[in-house]
Amino acid sequence: MPSNPVHYEDAKNLRCTTQEKLGTEPTWQLKRGDDVFDITNGTESEVTLKDLATEIELKNISEVWAGEYTCVYKLQSESLTITHKANAVLDVCLLPNIDISVIPGYPHCKKKGDLVSVTVKCEIKSSNESYNVTWTKSTDIKTELRAISVSGTSEGSNVYAAKTAISCNSPTDIPQLTCKFENRCGQKRNASIDVNIIHAGDKFCPADGDWGPTKAGFTAVIKCKGEVGRRKRKCNNGTSEATWGQEVSGCVNRILNNVLQRAKEVDIGVGSLDGNSAQVFSILEDVTNKSHTINTVANLDASVELLHKANLTGVGNKKNIEVAEQRCTQGSECNSTVFGVSISLDGSDPGSVKMAGFQELNDYLPNKDDKFKPNSIVVSATTEKKQDSVQVYINFKLLKSRPRDVQIKCVSWDNYTRSWSDYGCEWAGPRSEGQCTCRHLSSFAILMSKYPLEVPWITEITYAGLSVSIISLIVGLVIEITVWSDVVKTNSLYLRHTAHINISLCLLVADCCFLASSKPSHLSQIWCKTFVMLKHFCYLSMFFWMLCLSCTLLHQAVFLFHSVSKKTYLRFSIVLGYVCPLLIVAITFLASRGGAEDWYSSKTCWLVYTGLMKGSIHAFVMPVGIIVFVNIFSMLVVIMKLLDHPKNTETSHDKEKKAAITVVRSVVLLTPVFGVTWIFGFALMLLDLSGGVTAYVVNYAFTLLNAFQGLFILLTTCLGDKLVREALLRRLSHKHQASTSTIDSTVKLDSTSKK
Repeated sequence: MPSNPVHYEDAKNLRCTTQEKLGTEPTWQLKRGDDVFDITNGTESEVTLKDLATEIELKNISEVWAGEYTCVYKLQSESLTITHKANAVLDVCLLPNIDISVIPGYPHCKKKGDLVSVTVKCEIKSSNESYNVTWTKSTDIKTELRAISVSGTSEGSNVYAAKTAISCNSPTDIPQLTCKFENRCGQKRNASIDVNIIHAGDKFCPADGDWGPTKAGFTAVIKCKGEVGRRKRKCNNGTSEATWGQEVSGCVNRILNNVLQRAKEVDIGVGSLDGNSAQVFSILEDVTNKSHTINTVANLDASVELLHKANLTGVGNKKNIEVAEQRCTQGSECNSTVFGVSISLDGSDPGSVKMAGFQELNDYLPNKDDKFKPNSIVVSATTEKKQDSVQVYINFKLLKSRPRDVQIKCVSWDNYTRSWSDYGCEWAGPRSEGQCTCRHLSSFAILMSKYPLEVPWITEITYAGLSVSIISLIVGLVIEITVWSDVVKTNSLYLRHTAHINISLCLLVADCCFLASSKPSHLSQIWCKTFVMLKHFCYLSMFFWMLCLSCTLLHQAVFLFHSVSKKTYLRFSIVLGYVCPLLIVAITFLASRGGAEDWYSSKTCWLVYTGLMKGSIHAFVMPVGIIVFVNIFSMLVVIMKLLDHPKNTETSHDKEKKAAITVVRSVVLLTPVFGVTWIFGFALMLLDLSGGVTAYVVNYAFTLLNAFQGLFILLTTCLGDKLVREALLRRLSHKHQASTSTIDSTVKLDSTSKK
C-alpha cells in the first residue's frame, strides 16, 4: 500500500502477494462506509494477475477510491470453504467541487457613490476532510472581505461565506471574489465569481417570483429546490427595456442523480456491471413510475445517460420504462421493440445498442411549439461506439388517432435549445402515420398538429366560382325559356333542351346547397344531413339526365325506323333522371340506419370514404362511373352511325341528323367535364393535405372545375349553340324593332294632331 495520506488525483498501485500458489483467482473489494464494492477493470482502474501476486493500478485517485481494500483468495471444495485475505486502508486528501454564488446575484446601485453589500457563498459536499478556507478579492474592492457563519445549510453539504461592500463609482470595472480551499496535503483548489453590478441607468429585469433583479444581457442562475442542478433564465436586452426570457431547467431528481453517479462509478471500475444493473434498474423504475417527479429534460438526459452507463442485459422491463439491448455488427440487422414501438438502426459497427422507451414523459417534457402536441411515447437510442453516420428508423404507435389533414412532425431532443426539433428527422407521410427516419442518435417522439391544414384561398375561390356558376345557370335557364319555341323543332332538339334545362336545374340546386354548407361547423346536424341528401340527389340526377341523352341518341342511331314520342321520352327521362337517383339516395340513407353509421362527415357535410369499397361515397362514385362509361360507349356508337349514314338519305332526315349532331356535341362536352370534375372529387377523398403538393393541386383542380361548371354549361351548350344564338338574336332584334315602331307611331300621331 502507498503511504497515507495520498494526494488527490495521484496514480498509485496496490499489491497483494501470497507465499505459494493458491490455485484460484483473487478478487478485490472496496469498503466505503457500509457499502462493499467489487473492483473491476474500468476507465480509472486496472486489475492484473501475476505469479504469487495481484495488483490494482489506480490511475486517478479521488474520494471514490478512499476506503478499506481487501484482497480475497477463496478456495472451495464440496465440504468447506477456505478464505485468504488481506486488508489495508487508503486515506485520500480530498479536494472539493466548489459551487460559488453571490447574494444578491446582481447588486443594484441606486446612484453613483453608494456602497452595496454583497455576500459570497462557497458550497461543497460534506466530507471528513478539514479544509483551510481563505478569501480574496480584486483590487477594485476596497472594503474588507470577512468570513461569516452560515445557518440553514442544505443536507449533505457545507457552506462557507464572506461579506463585503462594493462601490458603485466604477461602472467599467467588474469586481471579482474568490474562495480557496487547502487540504491537509497542501493541495489547493479555488473558485471565482464576477460581481456584475446594475449601475444607475442600466437596463435590468425586475424581480419575478424566485428570480431576483438581473442585469440586461445576463443570465440569472438559481439552485433547484429539493433537486440537483440549476435553473437559468436570461434577461434579454431589448431596444427600449429589458425582458425576461424562458426558464431553462437543469434540475435532476436527487434519487435519479444518485443512481447515475453510482452507474458512473461502475464505469470507472468501482462495482460489478452485472451486480449493479439490477439495483440501478430497480431504482430507475421507482423514479420513472412517478413521471411528475422527473418532468424536466435534465431528468430525461440523466435517464438516457444512465441507460448508456448501466449494463441492462437480462433485466426485465418495468411499468414506465422498457429497455432493449442488442449487440450489432457491420451489416447485421439491428432491430428492437419497446412498448410496441419498433426501432431499427443502420450504422457502421455500432457495438452494443440500447433502445429505451419512456411512458408518460411526453406529458411533462417542455414543448415550445404551441401549434403541436406530443402524440407518442419518448424513445431513446444509444450506441457503444461513436457513429459518424447513422440512420434510425422508428415506427411509433400514436397515442391518439390522427384526424384527416392533420400534420405530424418527427422530432428529436435538441440539447442546445432544450426543445424538440425536427432537424435531421423526416415523417414517412399519411400512409405510414407513425414512421420516422432520423439521421442521428437522440431521444425521439412524434408531435401532432392541434389544427388541420387548410388550402390557401380555397374558400374565396369556392365562393367566387359558385356565385358565377349560379348566375350563369340562371341566365342559361332564362335563355332556354326565351328561345324554346324557336329552337325546339324536332324530337332530338326537344330531347336535348329538356335534358339541358333539367341538368341546369339540378346543378343550380346542388351549387346552392354546396354554397350553403361551405362552413359545416356553423350548421346543425339536421341541416348538415339535409344538405348531404340534396347534394347527393342533385349531382346524381345531373348525371342520370346525361344518361337520358345518351340512351335516347343510342336508340335513334341503332333503330332508325323506330321513333319515340315526346311523351314517352319525357316519362322515360323523369323515371331515369329523378326516380333512380331518389332510390339510390334513400337506400343509402336507410342502409346506414338513418345516417347513424358513417353515412356523412360533419366536417365536410358530404358522403364519407373509409376504404376501398367502404363508405357511403361509393353510392355516388359507382353510379357516376357506370354512367360515364355508358355515355362514352353511346357516343362512339352514335358517331360511327352518323359517319356511316347513307348520302342519299331523305331531306326530312337532314334536320334530325343535324339535331342529333348537336345533342352528341352537348354530351361529348358535358361528359368529360362532369366526369373529370368528380374524378378529382374522388381523388380528394383519397388524398391527405399532409401528403404534399399533389393534394393541394387536386383541391384547386376540383374546386375550380366544380365551381365554374355553370359557366361552362352557359358558354358551351347554350351560347355555344348556333341555333340558340340565332334565336336569341332574333328575339332581341324583334323586341328592338317593336320598340322602334312604337316610337315612330307615337311621333306620327303627335304631328297629325298638331295639324
